[in-house]
Amino acid sequence: MAEVIEQLKALRQAKRWTQEELAGQLGVALRTLQRWEGGKTQPSDMSLRFLRDLEEKVGRRISEEEIIRRIFRELSLTLHGRSVTWPEEEVQALAERVYGLTKE
Repeated sequence: MAEVIEQLKALRQAKRWTQEELAGQLGVALRTLQRWEGGKTQPSDMSLRFLRDLEEKVGRRISEEEIIRRIFRELSLTLHGRSVTWPEEEVQALAERVYGLTKE
């Protein structure tokens, strides 16, 4: 149980969410989240399932964002190396599309 709470806290801090923001996403009162993180109370089984689902979704989104960022960087470097100028928004859209193709 403590491990799940520590992972939740680490996730919240990594995403730079306040306790209030995370509590809102979880649908619990701020005080409830504070008690969990402080070790005063424990989440119910239903809350634990939701926490694990949230952690999985956010963890996956973080890795997807990082992959897209890397594709964007490589595209930008390649275009720059060939003296090609493209608007940043178009390079970003292309990076997202390239990533999308890897998932098909």
